[in-house]
Amino acid sequence: RESIGEEARLQRGAGWCWVHAHLRATVTNLGVVGLAGTLVDITERKEAEAALVAARETAEAANRS
Repeated sequence: RESIGEEARLQRGAGWCWVHAHLRATVTNLGVVGLAGTLVDITERKEAEAALVAARETAEAANRS
């Protein structure tokens, strides 16, 4: 079995969300014969990360003045 973990932005209704996808493929000599996984909504974490980056940039700009 091979597995991957990825973050992706998906359209959800009229808006967008961030998810962490963990997928596991069942692979045989015939190729991929099955796929199972989970999606976890990480939108709040991504928004918090973006707010931290913006705050850091604002603070660094204020320190340069």
